[in-house]
Amino acid sequence: MSLIVDGKPFIENTFELEHDLVINALSTEVYSVGAGGGSLVGIAPSGGIQVGPGSAGAEPGPACYGRGGTQPAVTDACLLMGILDGEAFAAGEMFLDKEASRAAFEALDTPIEFSERVASAYWLAVSNIAEEVLNVAVRHGVDIRDFALMSYGAAGPMLLPAVLDLLPLKNAIIPPYPGLFSALGLLSTDQVFYESRSAYMVLSPDNADQVAEVFDEMERTLRERVGAAGADLRVRRSFDGRLLGQSWETPFIEITGDTITQDTVGDMIAAFHRAYEDRNGHRFEQIPVEGVTYRVELIVPSEKVEYIPAENRAPFTASPDRLITLEYLTDTPVTAGEYQRAELAVGATVEGPAVIREDLSTTIVLPEQTALVGRCGELIIERKTK
Repeated sequence: MSLIVDGKPFIENTFELEHDLVINALSTEVYSVGAGGGSLVGIAPSGGIQVGPGSAGAEPGPACYGRGGTQPAVTDACLLMGILDGEAFAAGEMFLDKEASRAAFEALDTPIEFSERVASAYWLAVSNIAEEVLNVAVRHGVDIRDFALMSYGAAGPMLLPAVLDLLPLKNAIIPPYPGLFSALGLLSTDQVFYESRSAYMVLSPDNADQVAEVFDEMERTLRERVGAAGADLRVRRSFDGRLLGQSWETPFIEITGDTITQDTVGDMIAAFHRAYEDRNGHRFEQIPVEGVTYRVELIVPSEKVEYIPAENRAPFTASPDRLITLEYLTDTPVTAGEYQRAELAVGATVEGPAVIREDLSTTIVLPEQTALVGRCGELIIERKTK
């Protein structure tokens, strides 16, 4: 899970590989939560159902994969609920064994009824996601009502729309080809040549020359390294700063302009206070700003994957291919429409409850939700009443 504001993620100069093992390396700020399709379902010490943090992974995978896994996973719950179609999984190239999922849930050492085991597994996964959404929002001091929940991956679209029933998010968005979303992003990533220097300076227009010297030296070094590959590149400068007396920095504060001048340093100070407030919800302009690490990136652009917008159309209600039964989603079985995403045109509205299938993912639309197909083929899911 990551927070994107104005099209940009938050970047960190460290990340925690595991508890208390911190790596000094650049990373996008991402938080992990045990709520994916492979998250294992077990019994907590209290005797209740528990989801995660253990994962079945791809090998052996959930019990329904038939690869030796005996402990149920969230995918097994979705199969038993009817969200997944065991005969059409992965475009029909893989069969999911519903009876193996049933046996795995029945084998759990608990007096809890079978139906509650399955329902709890699904809704606990959704609750884990919702809790982490709140945690990220609180860390950054943002109002979740202003944000959409981008739901991607193979399992994201069958879980994240349900978060709308727990939190007042703006909507949930399922991009085209959600199972390939990360791979498409990787293919669109620019090649970046990067250099950094540390120099502890209280920022002031008076030391603009010192700041400029640090950046000029790094840029010369990078251009020598890039050579001919740098014919079509962009230069991006940033710095890590902190309030004087702090022991930690606010990283990657962008610097505008082609040269470092006294006015630029003033802009750096102002940019720090904006970034600090965006991250922490507070602003302390009366405290001097200390620059710690200075960074230069030479960016060689790559060709981007684009979603081509289609002509806008007025919303219209789509008709389901057939009706299916969803079990354990509520106290009683629910009749839902089943749709093929490839057949939904721009402007199509799907009324929940519904399941929208595609080769590499499955999207659920809960009761009291609607899904609209946007101009780029994205699914925009909202609650009818907020």
